[in-house]
Amino acid sequence: MKTALPGNNRVVFCMARKKSQITLSLTGDQKENLEKIALQFNQRWGNEKPNISSLIRAIADGELLIYQPGSPIPGSDREYYRKQIIALKEVICSLERLA
Repeated sequence: MKTALPGNNRVVFCMARKKSQITLSLTGDQKENLEKIALQFNQRWGNEKPNISSLIRAIADGELLIYQPGSPIPGSDREYYRKQIIALKEVICSLERLA
């Protein structure tokens, strides 16, 4: 939106924010840790500065998955893989019988 100020030759551009906004309360150490993680996943402002907002956005959009060791891998279908292993074993047994 352009706004001309009376008696002035300046034109001011105002941009309305269309995105939601959140505020995080973090300790300095927590912020530093998130910045390190952002760098690891190439979430940056420009070429070097870590971008925590971009990191959180990538997680929210499913571009980065959070995985805790010992838990099932997100999106994996254990039953599908179990069936595939059974099918492969049956094929191997059939081939061994032919040999």
